[in-house]
Amino acid sequence: MNAQDQRQSQRVGSRGKVSIILEGTGPITATINDVSEDGCGLQAAQSVESGVTVELDGDGFWAQGVVKYCYPC
Repeated sequence: MNAQDQRQSQRVGSRGKVSIILEGTGPITATINDVSEDGCGLQAAQSVESGVTVELDGDGFWAQGVVKYCYPC
């Protein structure tokens, strides 16, 4: 079984810049890699701890969520 088989929802490739906003710090610039019903994959130069609530501010949208995984690429 590969990672694709374990996913609960289909991921769609996406590209775009967003700012990750954490309480008490400045924004972190990130790139969206993919989006699904359950969340999105981002790539950033700075790590964010799992379990932290973040806001995403992009061109024409805003979202809030919780970091599930963060690992170096």
